[in-house]
Amino acid sequence: MNEYEEPLQQLLHFVSSLDLEQAGFAFEHQSIYNYIEQTIISSTSNVSISAPPPPITIWALAANTILGLPFKHDSAPLLLDILTIIETYRTRTISQAEKLLTLNSYHKSSANKDFLEKLNVSSTSWRQAYLTIIQTCCHSDMYHLWTESTPSITNFLIHFNKFFPFLNEYCTNQVPLLFHLTLSPSERDTLVATGLDIAEWVIKSVQWAENNIVEGESLWSPFQSNQFSTLFPSPCTNQQLINMISKYLRHVMSIVERVDNILVKSP
Repeated sequence: MNEYEEPLQQLLHFVSSLDLEQAGFAFEHQSIYNYIEQTIISSTSNVSISAPPPPITIWALAANTILGLPFKHDSAPLLLDILTIIETYRTRTISQAEKLLTLNSYHKSSANKDFLEKLNVSSTSWRQAYLTIIQTCCHSDMYHLWTESTPSITNFLIHFNKFFPFLNEYCTNQVPLLFHLTLSPSERDTLVATGLDIAEWVIKSVQWAENNIVEGESLWSPFQSNQFSTLFPSPCTNQQLINMISKYLRHVMSIVERVDNILVKSP
């Protein structure tokens, strides 16, 4: 077992030993997040600094672990970082496919020709799928933070500044998430629009709550009503988000595996 397979095996052990019914599950839940963040994502971990890069299966397993556990707001930035790392594997694979067709005449007439050419054609669509997932994760996380039965304005603002730091001129100590570093100017503009939409939605939801509050209740009570859910629906359900991410992960893992196999067999 090499230096980056050991963390994978340990993560598998943690997940397989979970008892979802036990009273102390919340503690184990947090310990898994801590392990992923400190041992797999950390810039000083063997997984991050190993060469060659660790298998994509490690990152996919980390993402699926988060998706398979009960939702926790602290996991959203971590999930976004992992998905961004997986996106770099996809873009690297597209680059490898282009080189195989350009530099190796064998593949221009091989059985892999159609597959390699279609990878490049579909790349824009899958980039958009990734960006949609990023935006939806941010939007969904902000929605749930704002509409919790006992919301924390502090947590909401912390996450808003994490996702949209460029919208707060007073946020002077910006630490961008990984996905911020990979955005083109037009992609950044789209994220800005998402942040502005969320800010506008928050203002409208407060105005609506003030007009529908029952005497003696808190301002947040109307947020729990069916009328609120109808007027201000969630951007998606947790299951819809999981389905989007799972489809993206399956695609990336399949093309990485196939291109890697082609590279191994190349003359």
